Amino acid sequence: MKMSKIATHVVMVMVLVLFGRSGFAEDKTLEERVATLEKQGTAGMEFLKGISLSGFVDTSYTYNFNRPDSGINTLRVFDTEDNSFEVDLVKLVFEKKSEEGVGFRTDLDFGHTAQILGGANDDDFEFQQAYLTYKAIGVDWMVGKFVTLHGAEVIEAPSNHNISRSFLFGYAIPFTHTGIMGTKPIGDTIDIKFGLVNGWDNTTDNNRAKTGHLGIGYHPSDLFAITVNGMYGAEKDDDTADKRKLMDVVATIKPIKNLTLLLNYDLGSEDKSAPGGKDAKWSGFSGVVRYDLTDRLGVSLRGEAFNDRDGVRTGTDQDLWESTCTVSYMLRENLIVRGEYRHDDSNEEVFEDQGGNLKDSQDTLAMELTYSF
Repeated sequence: MKMSKIATHVVMVMVLVLFGRSGFAEDKTLEERVATLEKQGTAGMEFLKGISLSGFVDTSYTYNFNRPDSGINTLRVFDTEDNSFEVDLVKLVFEKKSEEGVGFRTDLDFGHTAQILGGANDDDFEFQQAYLTYKAIGVDWMVGKFVTLHGAEVIEAPSNHNISRSFLFGYAIPFTHTGIMGTKPIGDTIDIKFGLVNGWDNTTDNNRAKTGHLGIGYHPSDLFAITVNGMYGAEKDDDTADKRKLMDVVATIKPIKNLTLLLNYDLGSEDKSAPGGKDAKWSGFSGVVRYDLTDRLGVSLRGEAFNDRDGVRTGTDQDLWESTCTVSYMLRENLIVRGEYRHDDSNEEVFEDQGGNLKDSQDTLAMELTYSF
């Protein structure tokens, strides 16, 4: 949404507040004061030119058939609360494209998801992204804080095929990075990505090492695309010796009209992080099938297996599986309602039930309403 009218009023008010006393003589007419105000607002309007505002409001309800005493859905990423209505995410995105060389993007997040992303801050506000963009030497540069390039899903639920996130999204990969990332297009079908960041989900580095990123994307047509991304670096607090490695593969296939297949494989490891000082490993695969029955109605099925063989990602040495069915319906333009049933399984008893006991499975039902602008 272009900010022309909104920006005009904002700039005029700001200029009035900042320059009102010094810019107007007491004996000036109203017309002269307006003319002065318009001149003072020119610089502000030039700055705001080309900035867009977009976002959404995402709300949901989740019910856990285990009825856990703690009220927490075990091993879920953002849909953590049982039997609770939530304002999951209110998102505002300010962006200026870098067609003229320099641009920026800022994502302001509010709500339950923002609180989880903030971690120890326990605040329901989060700068999910804040970065500058610059084009130089044939490379698109991004400097600041930005979301990870890994994974088939993203933080924003409306951009995913399912309401809940996969185990791979929550435990196999990072969410965000702070650093520098470059993208080099090769022709119209290949992109090379490379960069240095502070690490996994660290705004400020927790050690003196940096984490390197290298990836390649191949997108020959709208019917097929594949990306392979890798990361390598030290992630432990005050430890630059033990390295964490990650390889992520995502493929999108559209074999026929209205049908989308989304495949994701992750393989990770970290030096001396398993019990006994051994190297820890984790891996997983997920597949999503999305079919649009009509222009308004769609169904998405997801199946997944995640192996945390050393327990470094989930806290338990276990194998996890889940199957999810999500139905979406567009009530009107930009307003979508979704319903979801999900079943989780583990080879260990990790899911809490009523009475505080543990069992090897968990079933949930969720509803979501999202308005985008």
